[in-house]
Amino acid sequence: MESCGFKGVPLSDQEVRIYHWNEAADRMMGVKNIAPELRVQPVLGD
Repeated sequence: MESCGFKGVPLSDQEVRIYHWNEAADRMMGVKNIAPELRVQPVLGD
């Protein structure tokens, strides 16, 4: 995982749904109202 060839681990459909749900919750609460260390990091594309 620490090699330069490692590009990440593909997420399952359920994991993608959870990620999108958490990202939407951040937007509903207002990203500025959430501490930076608790925000969902934007790692998935559209």
